[in-house]
Amino acid sequence: MAKVFLRPSIAKRLSLPFLVPAVAALVLLLTSAGSSAQTDQGAITGVVEDSTGAVIPNAQVTATNIDTGLALETKSNSSGVFVFLR
Repeated sequence: MAKVFLRPSIAKRLSLPFLVPAVAALVLLLTSAGSSAQTDQGAITGVVEDSTGAVIPNAQVTATNIDTGLALETKSNSSGVFVFLR
């Protein structure tokens, strides 16, 4: 088994005040790598109202992507609120 001897100057540089911030930075770097990924999720939400501002419950709502033609359908709730989750 090999033994490693550090010169006093190197041992002072590797002291606890140096290691604690270095280890903390390494932990932050490694744990934040996965959280920086972006996702292509979103939501469209709104309220269906008539011209007087009264809500319209159970209204059929359609959201259509004009580029792809993809159409999503939902109904508003009893308060006129609709939500598209993707």
